Amino acid sequence: IWEVCSYIFQNILSMPIKLLYIKIKFHHKFIGKEKIKEFKRNYKKESIFIYANHTQSFADTFIPSLAIYPKRNFFIVNPENISMKGIGWLVELLGAIPIFKDIKSAKNFIKIMTYH
Repeated sequence: IWEVCSYIFQNILSMPIKLLYIKIKFHHKFIGKEKIKEFKRNYKKESIFIYANHTQSFADTFIPSLAIYPKRNFFIVNPENISMKGIGWLVELLGAIPIFKDIKSAKNFIKIMTYH
């Protein structure tokens, strides 16, 4: 149920908001998107890793998800991001994976990364 809800929130409900925010606020345009399309066409079932420099507090999570749409994206966050009262679950639902703090949680982090 969690995976289905996560997919619906991430790829259906939040996508129009992400697209409008990026276009209206930043007039964002992707250059070289055909390279990503070619990759998605040739490696449909493969995972990809996008390293995005953190330059904007809110838009940095939107840009990679727009570039690889309709493929689901997951992003690594500080654990405080998912421990926020009231909206922590939503952040996790949208694809946030908290980075580990100790060796015990590192094993779980590696397991989650391998799964996704």
